[in-house]
Amino acid sequence: MEDRIVQYIEANSDTVTLASTAAHFGYHPVYLSKLLPKKTGRTFSEILLASRMRRAKLLLNQTDLPIEKIADMLGYGNSSNFYKAFRRYFGMSPRAYGKSGKKSIGSLRLEDESLP
Repeated sequence: MEDRIVQYIEANSDTVTLASTAAHFGYHPVYLSKLLPKKTGRTFSEILLASRMRRAKLLLNQTDLPIEKIADMLGYGNSSNFYKAFRRYFGMSPRAYGKSGKKSIGSLRLEDESLP
């Protein structure tokens, strides 16, 4: 069941919320917020952030879309929040990543990919 929940979060990462995910699976949001860390080792927010950052990496690598458009596609209300999240997650801004020739991402921290 946890795999289905994670897949749902990843498939809907641009609009999903804890409340909408809980409702989709028939759970109370508080129950789901306690279930996910027990079963996956990650909170709802951590799963959502990892999914968005994977998509950001792909969009920055494979498109020439403006960063503001990418932020919008990922579900960020404003690009400032996306910039902050990307910098915290990868240690560089999306703009710096784009200017780096899109080659250095392999050396960046990808902790979400090491989880089962």
